[in-house]
Amino acid sequence: MVALAVQRTVQGLLPAGMEAQIKWPNDILVQRKKIAGILIENQLEGNTIRASIIGIGLNVNQVDFPPEIAAKATSLKRQTDTHQDTGSILNTMLGHLEAGYLALKRGDNDTLDHAYLAAMWGYQETVEATLDGACQPLYIVGVDGSGKLAVQHNGRLRLLDLKEAAFTI
Repeated sequence: MVALAVQRTVQGLLPAGMEAQIKWPNDILVQRKKIAGILIENQLEGNTIRASIIGIGLNVNQVDFPPEIAAKATSLKRQTDTHQDTGSILNTMLGHLEAGYLALKRGDNDTLDHAYLAAMWGYQETVEATLDGACQPLYIVGVDGSGKLAVQHNGRLRLLDLKEAAFTI
């Protein structure tokens, strides 16, 4: 839900024909470059999420990046050639977050799941990833109910945890 809110916010600001995509589990890409990252810490009570702390980093008006990430990072200003109003972006994102939260409260998980997959980088595609110490092709099938990435690998379904695979973007 959070990734969708950020993706939709970015998508709404991009020129026609340019696409914001969710790179599982916590990045937003534009033209294969990272424009945003999301960190979520959940406080659990048994199997129930009692509270969540969400951090969202979105590159808005930055045009210069450190050399070590310059080739892999971008910003809204770089993509649109326009200075962006951060207050307006925040209001838009909060609106998308609220809509997603209300969808979760209604139990509208199927709609959220379909929207997530539709915006997901590499979904139903073969992508290159470092897995088990080697660069390998993985076919991305989706995300399971616990948030693990489902891939076809060597003829079988495999569920990947965070940091288990590093994707070549």
